[in-house]
Amino acid sequence: MAQAPSEPVYRLRMAAELEGFYLDVPFDIASSLCLHPVKFLRFLGYCIFGVDGTIAKDDFDGDAIPDGDPLDQGVYYFVREGIEGVLKHAVDPEAMTYSHISETTNTRDNFRTVVAERDVFAHSPTGIYIVPFSKGDAWIKHIVESRIPEEREDVSNLTSINDIRNGMLVANNLHPLIEKRKWLS
Repeated sequence: MAQAPSEPVYRLRMAAELEGFYLDVPFDIASSLCLHPVKFLRFLGYCIFGVDGTIAKDDFDGDAIPDGDPLDQGVYYFVREGIEGVLKHAVDPEAMTYSHISETTNTRDNFRTVVAERDVFAHSPTGIYIVPFSKGDAWIKHIVESRIPEEREDVSNLTSINDIRNGMLVANNLHPLIEKRKWLS
């Protein structure tokens, strides 16, 4: 069994089948990045497993915590919704270890402009890639093909790394931290 966290963190246990598989998110960093920690932890679980789920406090069979509820530091559980095969839809964890080239091209400038138009932002924003630019179109296609089809959004036509759905707008001061993956430990 994994030791209790010694630092103030949200410890997100991921799967009963994978004892010791968890993610520690520093409490102070998570608190500065989001207003709804339950929703943030659900998003992280989705990013890792590629499936929707809920967050529970007591164990993998516990009651779901509503998105708007506040959380104290501690251990929480990502409960996958009726999906067999714990890693069937998971994305390659090495995908986030690659940094992308930081030179600017017209295509990348256009990408940032379109993301900025979509995401109105007040403080010196910059558009960044969710899946790094260096992974290319083949990788984004692989991710789309590996995901469970959802009724909410048809992503079958997401075939380009420069697609607006592969971007988000962040404040300039956060961009270097996200690019170096230093906002989560």
